[in-house]
Amino acid sequence: MYQDAQRILQEEVPGIMLGGRRNMVAHAPNVKNARSHSQNWSSRFEYIWIDS
Repeated sequence: MYQDAQRILQEEVPGIMLGGRRNMVAHAPNVKNARSHSQNWSSRFEYIWIDS
């Protein structure tokens, strides 16, 4: 079950925002302008796009 969930996330989710002491953004290569914000859990999604 967990392997299926991991596969679905890997194939279908364009990006995952990670928060912590160092803000990081993990995203697919076709996701553009995804950047971490200085405040945790505060990302500016209006500037992010998916290149087809």
